[in-house]
Amino acid sequence: MIITQDYFQHVTEGIKPINDGKNRVYYGEVYEFFSTEAFRNFSIKLTLQGSIHYKTQSQEYRLGPNNFLLTSRQQGSVLVDSSTMVKGVFIDIQQETINEAYNVIAADNDYDFEDLQAGYFFSPDFFENIYALKNSALDRELKALVSGLVNNSIHFTEETFLSLAEKVVLHELGNYKSLNNLKSVRASTKKELLKRLLQGRDFMEDNFLKNPGIADIVKHCNMSAFHFFRSFKQAFGDSPYQYIINKRLEYAKTLIRTDQSFTSIAGQCGFADLFTFSKAFKKLYGISPSEYKSRSLQKISA
Repeated sequence: MIITQDYFQHVTEGIKPINDGKNRVYYGEVYEFFSTEAFRNFSIKLTLQGSIHYKTQSQEYRLGPNNFLLTSRQQGSVLVDSSTMVKGVFIDIQQETINEAYNVIAADNDYDFEDLQAGYFFSPDFFENIYALKNSALDRELKALVSGLVNNSIHFTEETFLSLAEKVVLHELGNYKSLNNLKSVRASTKKELLKRLLQGRDFMEDNFLKNPGIADIVKHCNMSAFHFFRSFKQAFGDSPYQYIINKRLEYAKTLIRTDQSFTSIAGQCGFADLFTFSKAFKKLYGISPSEYKSRSLQKISA
């Protein structure tokens, strides 16, 4: 892979990343690597193959394939020590870019920022955490970037980083609100609690069609059933049960666009019968499944 651009560097063993405080993307292919300058700016660390160990000022993380870490600028280290090739993408976003993205989004009346400020993304209060690469707007942006790197088809510009920063701001707006909704005095307790709740939510998203019980969910995130149920509703606004129902209905919307019958869709989405499915669908979306299908077909033909 050879991409010679101002914003990109291919890191191999013995090559030290540029530390100039600018927006940068690094693609690494290493067996052994160590640096004490892992978080030069706001950082997105994405592992593609193998395992990478990070140490921030507060925690240590072992980042596996298709997982990424979001964290603020701080002192910290990265270590790779493997008998097989480890691959990763490491993104630095400077404060000016985060500030610009924040101002653009904050000017949009569709979003309520409450007391979230742009400086939050570079402060010790930032909620650093590991996420699985799935299908959020930020996930899709990262997947497109990785695809461009692999295919040698991406051209990095300031707009590349501004688009990433916008996705990061929106991603973290939800976390910030969830933290504020949790009924705890200590910020460190809130952060740890939200990490566990997000683990439980990820488990629910991966298994919503399997009808996971609360016992299975709390085992995955190491919480009591009562504490999880109460805290989940505080953080996200819905009960765990309603969240799973909403995920099923969201999936049902994709099936409605096919030629399958509503009865078949109801069964696939875990509803006892068509009546129960239709009632839940209309309660969430305000229209019946048949009305939704009709409107979808009208959009396609328009």
